Amino acid sequence: MQPHFFLAGAAALALSGFVLVPVSSAQGSEPGWGDLEIDNISPFSSRSTLSDGRVVAFDGQVVSLTSADGLTTTQLHDFGVSNFAGIVTPSVDETFVVVGETSNGDLFRVDLAGGGATFVATVPFNFDAVWEDANTLLLSAGAPSFNDNNIVRLDVTTGVQTQLAALTGASGPIGIDGFGNVYTVILKDFTVPDDKADVVLFPASALTGSPVLTDFDASPLGLGYEGASSMHVTSNGRVYITENQFGLFGRVWAVNGPPVSSELLYEGDAEWVTFDRFDAGNGPGVFSAYQPDSGSGRFLCERTDFSMFDERFELTPKRPAMSATTTTVGTGVGFTLDVVDGRPNSPVILAYGATPAPGTPEIGVIPSAVPLLSSFELAPSRCFPSRCCSTATVSSRCPSPPAPSPA
Repeated sequence: MQPHFFLAGAAALALSGFVLVPVSSAQGSEPGWGDLEIDNISPFSSRSTLSDGRVVAFDGQVVSLTSADGLTTTQLHDFGVSNFAGIVTPSVDETFVVVGETSNGDLFRVDLAGGGATFVATVPFNFDAVWEDANTLLLSAGAPSFNDNNIVRLDVTTGVQTQLAALTGASGPIGIDGFGNVYTVILKDFTVPDDKADVVLFPASALTGSPVLTDFDASPLGLGYEGASSMHVTSNGRVYITENQFGLFGRVWAVNGPPVSSELLYEGDAEWVTFDRFDAGNGPGVFSAYQPDSGSGRFLCERTDFSMFDERFELTPKRPAMSATTTTVGTGVGFTLDVVDGRPNSPVILAYGATPAPGTPEIGVIPSAVPLLSSFELAPSRCFPSRCCSTATVSSRCPSPPAPSPA
């Protein structure tokens, strides 16, 4: 994108790529997002990354803890027999981890400092788990068979279980928001997942165990996905899922209804993609496309084709970048702006001010572009009243600029 303008005696600022509508599929991260490989991982293990970067993993027999730099691995426990791995869920304070195997359905507490395993309970086909509070896990699990989909509340201190829901299909991912509402995926046909996976919500007030909830008690959030392997729910109820079809694709979605109205963050050929950890970040941006590429949050993810590669990667917002080339034209300054990593055919707001003040980005409010991050002082800035690119104009949002001062 190369808009060309001429302006006398002013500094210019271009802002590009608001998220207006979903875009078509692509390989790798979608426009407004970036994915970066972190490291290779051991295949066929369940794992979770701690807040300090250490990785706890369970291959069905051995629970191990690897340092953040990947150089040191400590064996926490060896069960002495190999089983299929289930959940790996660190405690809220990251002092222990709950690991599950799915050959028998047993769950254990493993101390992250001293190692050793303590039996907690048996929950067949434990697939995913999320903490309801510091001592209570909510599990997505199957009982008595693989093709059952139950939500179970488990006290990890006493081992007491309460079945909260009995749903259609195989177990799916599970999430919880800051109000205690629980989210999961109802997979109506595991063998033919085309348009058969529905993202649903159960309100906190209904999670009593009596009666046991069914599909009919769920509130639909996003219907018609093609399977879901993992889920993350933010404290305010923003839902992200990974959607997979074996040998065809792996995707990451920000759920906002069905796929046609949701934002696709990532898609890869012949991959299985899952979430490992979400870090909200502490920068001025939000976890959304076209935000700063540092400080505004990241997903740690894993992807594999079950054959050639198994690796971790991070998915982060990626902000458009602008460069300017200036030339002297008569009494004014001509310049060419180049914007990269912006959404194709999106509008550009071009503003100018007499005194740029680089520094900590300010947050301003412009319709369809919230937040607007700028190192220029926003109050004295003016927008061009003219069309800023070939496909859209934002002149109706901009005041008319004053006449330029003599050069």
